[in-house]
Amino acid sequence: MKYVFIASDRDIDRILFNDVINKENVHYTYLTEEFTKLEMFFYRIHFSKKINSLFNIPFKKIWNKRYRFVSLYNKSDSLIFIYFIDTFEAVKHGLVDSLKKKYTSSKHISYSLDIHAFRNSCFEIIKDKFDKSYIFDESEAKRCKIGYYPIPYSKIEINNQYSDIKQADLFFVGYGKSRFNELIKIYEFCKNNKISTNFYILGIDEKDQVYSDDINYCNNIPYEKTIAILNMSNCGLELKVSDCDSYSQRVFETLFYNKKLLTNNYSVYKSKYFDKQSMMFFRNIDEINVDFVKIQKASTTEKLAICNELSPIKFLDFISND
Repeated sequence: MKYVFIASDRDIDRILFNDVINKENVHYTYLTEEFTKLEMFFYRIHFSKKINSLFNIPFKKIWNKRYRFVSLYNKSDSLIFIYFIDTFEAVKHGLVDSLKKKYTSSKHISYSLDIHAFRNSCFEIIKDKFDKSYIFDESEAKRCKIGYYPIPYSKIEINNQYSDIKQADLFFVGYGKSRFNELIKIYEFCKNNKISTNFYILGIDEKDQVYSDDINYCNNIPYEKTIAILNMSNCGLELKVSDCDSYSQRVFETLFYNKKLLTNNYSVYKSKYFDKQSMMFFRNIDEINVDFVKIQKASTTEKLAICNELSPIKFLDFISND
């Protein structure tokens, strides 16, 4: 069996599946890989949401023959194509149909790692194109009547090139979204209790930014840097997004890098991954235990079984047999 990930060029997606990317029977690619600058120029125009909202540019199917991965395999190969959400517009314009015609025994799977992008996608239009579809959020899977599969995770070597990261008790990396006000309240709680912080908040307009002398505001951050921040911190902070019950990579980072986690996500608290020595659940900010964040050591209990369960190798086994 050969697995073809038609993924994204985002570093976090590649890192999550890092344990399988270099396997002989895995090809990890994205739609525009190896496109020339001229091809990228026309491709971006052709699929521009802004332009297509004004005028629907026709003939998008022409790209189905230009994607580099399309002609890389033998027609006799047993293939499973795995589509990330970035491919959905291409699927809408015949990508799966084209591949099924070329590789008649192939299987086609969609897997969504971004719940908000999923909700804003054309999935309802294209869902019948896939043999199976999965999402990492269990509640969303039930709502859409598709499969559920938790986020796979791969541990990577820590990159120490980021000299701007300070040692801290608590770190947060993520979009502010509906959590911004609570993040600021937690930051103020930390300052009042002498808890040092590494807060990197994404997607906040400059006019709304506060404590910018100590909180890092940015629009993007490499996932390798997130791991470097984690390495310099005692404890991670996971805050639930208001319309999403699933847990984030912070949970798996706690397991794989032997760190602590502070979370207000009840789904984490009730999950099999919750370890009361390394994780603390809180409903209100005044329930946060300062000593847990600053002093208490993470559990040294062997987590190999759980880490193996979360491996992307298990994901490949699952989609092969489901």
